[in-house]
Amino acid sequence: MDGVKRPTANGNEGSTPALGDIQARRLLDAPPRDTLKGVRDRAILGTLLYHGIRREELCGLRLKDMQSRQGVVHFRIKGKRDKIRLVPVHPAT
Repeated sequence: MDGVKRPTANGNEGSTPALGDIQARRLLDAPPRDTLKGVRDRAILGTLLYHGIRREELCGLRLKDMQSRQGVVHFRIKGKRDKIRLVPVHPAT
């Protein structure tokens, strides 16, 4: 048995629990629409929820990271281990 690697348990499942549709809607509707901070918070929450990005990835986003590719706006996201990926921007965002 020397040299035989044991398979990882639950390798396809993450440990982070997902939000349901109702929970996500309540979260998005929580900040007020009529204040500057509320608009900011709604934009932050919408970006996180609609794109499934991590907090660290959101904090690293800059205006220059919005790119248009073939008429579709994408976020250029720098993820774990400096991995770069392009994520289409959701229309509600």
